Amino acid sequence: MVAAAGAAQVARAHATLEDGRALLLGGEGKRAAAVFDGLRGAPWLSAWTEAGGRLSLAFLGHDPGGTVGADARAYFGSSHLLEVAARKAPLEGQRVLASLLERSGERLAALPLAAFDLDAGRDEDARRRAAADPAAFEGRGLGREVIAVLRLREAGARSIVRDRAGRRLGHLAGDGWLWLADDVEKALVPEAVRSALQAAPFTPGLRVSLDLALSGLALHALGPARGSVVLLDPKTGGVLAAVSDALTLSRMGGTPAFEERREPASVAKVITTAAALRAGIDPDAFIRRLDCRGPERFGKGILWCSYPAGPLLGLDQAMAISCNMAFAHLGLAAGRAVLVDEFHRWGFDRDFAIAPAGRVVQPAGDERQLADLAIGLEATDITPLHGALLGAVLADGGRMPEPVVLEAEEGPMGLEPRPMPRPAARDVVDSAMIPVLARAMLAVATRGTASGMAPLDFPVAMKTGTGAEWRRGYHANYVGVAPWPDPVVAFSVRITYGPTSAQVNQTARAVLGQLLDGLRRHHRLRARMGVARRRGTAPLPAAGL
Repeated sequence: MVAAAGAAQVARAHATLEDGRALLLGGEGKRAAAVFDGLRGAPWLSAWTEAGGRLSLAFLGHDPGGTVGADARAYFGSSHLLEVAARKAPLEGQRVLASLLERSGERLAALPLAAFDLDAGRDEDARRRAAADPAAFEGRGLGREVIAVLRLREAGARSIVRDRAGRRLGHLAGDGWLWLADDVEKALVPEAVRSALQAAPFTPGLRVSLDLALSGLALHALGPARGSVVLLDPKTGGVLAAVSDALTLSRMGGTPAFEERREPASVAKVITTAAALRAGIDPDAFIRRLDCRGPERFGKGILWCSYPAGPLLGLDQAMAISCNMAFAHLGLAAGRAVLVDEFHRWGFDRDFAIAPAGRVVQPAGDERQLADLAIGLEATDITPLHGALLGAVLADGGRMPEPVVLEAEEGPMGLEPRPMPRPAARDVVDSAMIPVLARAMLAVATRGTASGMAPLDFPVAMKTGTGAEWRRGYHANYVGVAPWPDPVVAFSVRITYGPTSAQVNQTARAVLGQLLDGLRRHHRLRARMGVARRRGTAPLPAAGL
């Protein structure tokens, strides 16, 4: 009986040790440390308990002293643990763990330590580590990155430039010219980013808001279509992607995703709704009193409404089907002064620091012209960047962030980004308006003009708009945020030079559908990897050990 009880106790202790190992390799350093601490009463596991405790403390950033034996390193998978730490440990934990493992004979620990050396300006120490074990450095992602940065700095690179995720985008030469890394496609880096970098302060490293993975996703979704795609961080205004087709780029120059002006078309109906709310009008009750019979006279002209919906059911239905007549009446009820002021609140005629904003090009006119203003035709224009910012208003309590492309100063390996000061966001609408606007824009995506585009598990609040201009054909603007109700991205898809309204919308639907599916997969992958975007810290770049 005694022997059986002892065997059971040993088995439980071994099972607990396995639990601690699993927690540590899962990035749960604090919980793992508690498990190993609780095993100190099992003397037959003392070597493993002591090793696990040291590794856990190091993972948390506390230097435990001593070393870890070869058998324990093998049991805990020290090289794999370095990879886990690069994703989940605090920065000091990454450094302390690598130091402990280097003392213990783990050759791959030299890779993160060389990265820390480089970031601290100790180039010679990093060079010494790389020269001591060339095979380890040349055969691993992080090691190759250390060697590449060393060579760039030896060649006179002024700043190493990284994207938001820490991937090397390129480097600035002494004259401020941006040289892209070999694996970065030119189309992913808009001219506006190059210009911002040229004006940036001197620092060994710079971080931009662009996410090269999302930029590639956006360019792939655009495919052969004419137009632009903009993705923003809706809380910070960081430009994650700004891509355009090659023909538009060659004809316009600059950054078309920031600068090309077209009518917002029905996207403006969101602004008209906000104007009505500000004027004390209940848009839902107002629209329920209307009967849409298609084209209708306003003043001396006829306003076209493509779908005679009959008696309207309220704001959500009118926004979903994009009823011109409903929002023209709503704009007239709010009044010209309130409507023009509302456009100004949403950024029109107030340029951003990095790019122009949309314009109210015809603030005055007759009743027919006011109807056009209310539905986004003729009287206003907008850029793709501004379109994404309209969507971002829903994500941050009614504020519009100032768009930015420069995010931080840092060392050449980008381990500790120091955020640059951000301009204050603009107050646009009262937070009480957000549920009304969001509900109507959700209806667009679920049962309206954008139905069927968003994945079921990636809800989207958005608005579509279709316009036409003389000799420029039809264009579409699709703007919004996803996933609702906690958006991580604001988007703007503009498709241009369509021969018909149906064709340009068919293209826009295909582009946005592919984009949203890619965003959903990207969002789920990051959540699964447990990569947090923590301001002021970053995982080791290219950390494949």
